[in-house]
Amino acid sequence: MNVVEFVKDLRIELTREQVVSWLRKPQLWLAIIILVLATIPQYAESPEFPDYLFPWRFIPFERHTIERIFFLLPIGYSAITVGIRTGMALTGISFAFMLPRIAMFSPAPIDALFEALLVAALGIFFCLFRKIQIDMRQQKERDLEVVRKMHENQRFYIRQAVMAQEEERKRISRDLHDDTVQVLGGLSRKMDNFIRKNTTLSEQDVEFLKQLHESLNVGLTEVQRFSQDLRPSLLDFLGLLTALRSLVHKAEEHYELAIGFEVVGDERRFRPELEILIFRIIQEALSNIGRHAHASSAKVRIEFLDNKTIFTISDNGVGFDLPESVDDLPRIGRLGLAGIHERAQLLDGLFNVLSIKGEGTTITIEMPY
Repeated sequence: MNVVEFVKDLRIELTREQVVSWLRKPQLWLAIIILVLATIPQYAESPEFPDYLFPWRFIPFERHTIERIFFLLPIGYSAITVGIRTGMALTGISFAFMLPRIAMFSPAPIDALFEALLVAALGIFFCLFRKIQIDMRQQKERDLEVVRKMHENQRFYIRQAVMAQEEERKRISRDLHDDTVQVLGGLSRKMDNFIRKNTTLSEQDVEFLKQLHESLNVGLTEVQRFSQDLRPSLLDFLGLLTALRSLVHKAEEHYELAIGFEVVGDERRFRPELEILIFRIIQEALSNIGRHAHASSAKVRIEFLDNKTIFTISDNGVGFDLPESVDDLPRIGRLGLAGIHERAQLLDGLFNVLSIKGEGTTITIEMPY
């Protein structure tokens, strides 16, 4: 910014309300008082102000040089506390207050005028520097606001994508339950009736049909489990904790793993979109333990505190080496933990993972309320 642009930027049309508000600022009047106090020594040689009241002989500079430097105090104070325009105005007023002294009393008016111009130039420079500082701070704040909004928009889009994904899972789960499970269940019953009623079948045929019926029931069970994993109906009807207890029980059976479930504090419900995120976090954590940790036991602990909720999932498995940053989890192949971290961010929560080789892993999610 050059001086011309700076001066143009200083021009402003003040309304009556703005002038009144400006005059009501105590910092303005304090700056004026400092200006008056800085002006008084300039005219101390007049009869009303005896020179012995101002002992400048102890300072190794010319007396009036020091006095003119004092004008920088109200200029700087007003520029910092009131505003750049006020600092510029007091710069002009200070120069005007110095001129009579220079014209009427100074024994070296050229030197005195140079000193006054130097003081005015320093005042303008300080105001210009102050304005650059303010502009830089405001630009930084604007940049931070843009980044903050970008993060908010990103989180909004991710949350919407997650919710759309959950709605699709819910639809597929409902279709599997209403169509595929019903068809397979009906087929299983018909096959069972066929085996029981047809006594003329050979033992070889009966054994084949029984194996086929058993395989059909296994497939039916897997489809039911898959439907439940896609969208647990308990979560919609009975809430998060009931769904989590059922999840833990099924994980124990599926992975043949002892899993403890503990709830501390007064239980409370969350918004549906938060509950499904929490459910997916614990579901993914238990899946990682069952498939990769080689653990014999695990534990899910939920703490309901006054202003936050803490979810802890731990195991006594083999553990693993942690990267320097959680952002590096996808790079080392820890996609499950990366997904947990992303969902924790959507909860406005703090994600922490601690893993020690040979001792196990602990995942902690701390979310507000």
